[in-house]
Amino acid sequence: MKNKKNFFILKTIFFLLGSTLLLFLAVLSIYIFAYEIAPLESSYGYYFDESLNFDLKEYTQEVAVSDESKILILTDIHFYGTGDYKSQRYLTNTITKQSPELIIIVGDSCFTPLNYQAYQELIKFFDSFKIPWAPIFGNHDNFGPASKKVLSDLLERSTYCLYQYGPNNFQGAGNYVLNISVAKEIKHSLILMDSHTEAISANPGLEPLQVMWYAWIIHGLQSQVNPDIISSLFVHVPINEYNDAWQWGTHLYGDKGEASCVPAVNSGIFEVIKSLGSTKNIISGHDHYNNFIVNYQGIDFIYATKSAYGSYYDTSVMGCLVFTLNSQNNFNKTGFLY
Repeated sequence: MKNKKNFFILKTIFFLLGSTLLLFLAVLSIYIFAYEIAPLESSYGYYFDESLNFDLKEYTQEVAVSDESKILILTDIHFYGTGDYKSQRYLTNTITKQSPELIIIVGDSCFTPLNYQAYQELIKFFDSFKIPWAPIFGNHDNFGPASKKVLSDLLERSTYCLYQYGPNNFQGAGNYVLNISVAKEIKHSLILMDSHTEAISANPGLEPLQVMWYAWIIHGLQSQVNPDIISSLFVHVPINEYNDAWQWGTHLYGDKGEASCVPAVNSGIFEVIKSLGSTKNIISGHDHYNNFIVNYQGIDFIYATKSAYGSYYDTSVMGCLVFTLNSQNNFNKTGFLY
C-alpha cells in the first residue's frame, strides 16, 4: 500500500513538472514566433548602388586613437542575457587586462530567444567601460523576436557604440567603416560587414551587392584618403579561402581545432580583395575552436578568439586578439589565452 502511495506521489510530481515544462515551452514559442518587437523607423541607412558618389564624412566614421593604442578583438560571446555573470566576469577581466582604446566584436554577441533583453544588457555592460566599441552581427544575434532593425535601434542609442546600419538594400544590417586616425591622420580603415544571416542559418556568406559595396568603399578610400590605404575586413562567417589559407599559407599563430564552416557559395570577394590591394587582414569568428593566423597570398587570414562561455567552448582556446598599429600602418597581432 505504501509503495502504491509513493508511486502515485512520484507520478503526480513528474506530471506537474512535465506540464510546467510544456507550458513554459509553449509560452516561449509564442513569444519567439508570434510576438514581434517593432522597429522604431520604417527605413534605415542608405540605398546603395555603384553610381552613388562616395563621401568620406557621410559614409565612414573616424576614430581617433593614440600612437600606441590597442584594439581589442572579441568574438562569439553568445551572451545569454540577465544573469550571465560568468561571461561578464570573463569579459571584464579581458578588457581590464588589455585596456584598449577600441573594441571590435566579430559577431554572435548573443544567442537566446530573449535577444532584445540580452542586447539591452550587453550594451549596458560594454558602455560601462566608456570605451568605443563596434559590433557586427553573426548568425545567431537575431535568433529571437528582435530583428536586426530592432537591435540596430538599441545599438545606435548606445553612448559608446560606433555601430551604423549602413546600406539598407542588403539582406542584413550593419555594413560600415571605421577609419583609425592618429594625430588627425587616417592610418588604417576597418571595414565591418554582416554575414546577412536570418534566424539560425548556419554558414551564410556575402551577397554580390555587398562585394560591390566593398569595392566601392575601397575605391572611395583610395581616392579621398590615400591611394595606398591599408585596410582590414571583419566578417563573422569565414570566407571560403580560409580552407586554402590553412592548407597552403604560412602559419603565424594559433591552431585549427575544427573545420572552417564556410559558405556553400563563394562570394568571390577574395579575388576583389587581391585586385584592389588594400585589405591586408581578414578577421572572422564563427568557429569557436579555431584561433589561427596564416598568411596566404600576401593577406593574413585571422580567426578572432572566442571570448566568453556562451554556446560551445574549449577553455584552452578562449581569450582575445589585440591589434596595434605598426610603422607600415598595418597591425601587429597578439593573441591572448586566459
